[in-house]
Parts: sequence; C-alpha cells; structure tokens
Amino acid sequence: IEKSRYNGFVVTDKYEDLELKQQIDILISRDCDAEAEKKLEELKRRLDLSIAENRRTVQGYEIAIGIEKGEKTKEELLKRARTLLEETYRLKKHGIYRSPMDREASLINQIGVLLQKLGKTEEARRLLYNITAAMQKSKVNIRKRSRKYSLLRSNLAKWEQSVLLAKENIQFTLECGKLRTLPMDYMTIACALIDNPANFETC
Repeated sequence: IEKSRYNGFVVTDKYEDLELKQQIDILISRDCDAEAEKKLEELKRRLDLSIAENRRTVQGYEIAIGIEKGEKTKEELLKRARTLLEETYRLKKHGIYRSPMDREASLINQIGVLLQKLGKTEEARRLLYNITAAMQKSKVNIRKRSRKYSLLRSNLAKWEQSVLLAKENIQFTLECGKLRTLPMDYMTIACALIDNPANFETC
C-alpha cells in the first residue's frame, strides 16, 4: 500500500494502520513529539517490522522525534540517519547520482539539520543545495514533490539567511497551493533583514 515512487510506504492490509501513520505525520509536523511517540509505539505493535519498508518508516520517525526531544546525542542520531539512508541511497562526495525519493529526502533533511546543529553548516548547506538541484532536474515534475522540496529549500534559505531564496520558495509554494513552509519563509526573511540590513535592497 502507498508504494510507487513515494518510497515511504508501509506494508499492511489494514486501513487503520495507514490512518495511524498519517496521524504520526501530522503530529511530527506540529512538533507534538510526546503524542507522536505514543502513536509510533502503537504503530510498531501493529506492523510487521521484519518487512524492510515498515522498519525503515518506523526508524525514520524515531530519528525525527529524537531530533526534537534531544534525549540522544546529535552524533548518534546522525549516524543512524546516514546508516538508514544508505540502505537505499548513496551520498557521493562529488555530485548526486539521482533525485531522492520521498522518504530519502526526509532523511537527507534530517541529516542536514543534524549537521547544522553540530556546527557543520557549510556541509549541511552543500548537501541540501545539491539535493534540491537534483530534484529540479528530475523527470518527475518538482511541483508533484512540493512538500519535501519546499522544506529543503526553506532550511537552506534559513541557514544562508537568504531573502532571495526565501522569496523564491514563497512564490513556489503559492503556485503549488502548499502553504506549510510559508511561516518559516517569512520568518527567514524577517530574521535576515534584522541580521543584515543590506538585505533590504533584495526586498
């Protein structure tokens, strides 16, 4: 169920499991980590974790929640995220060999966030820049992947304190009718203007 190119599916014959997965996605997006963790434990009991995609989906949620809760070290979470990503996708030192699928893009975003939190901002910026460039070049229309693309670009704009990138992302999200990253982009613009008055010229 939910397979195809999405690559973030769970294998189950119960619709209730898909609803539970959707609830976890919503809770994580709203930073409701404690509730998301409880729902995740329920999902783990319901799914067959011997199936690779079920295990990967669960581990991806555990990493996302772990980043927000801060109970495990950033280094440990980064190692877990990289190991999980490498099961299906290889990050090369020079260039990107293909556009990542949905779950892979989520993991790459998590890796970027963890690198930035560890003070490796330049590595994080380079990673997200290369990935979003690969997504732009993909045969799959970028508007069909607006959710992940916007999230990656919003983080990139924030780390670069780039008014231009944030404005481009606002335009893109408005065109796609997906407004989830809009507050982040406006906050990026506001902070960039405060930190660097020269950005007023860009606006």
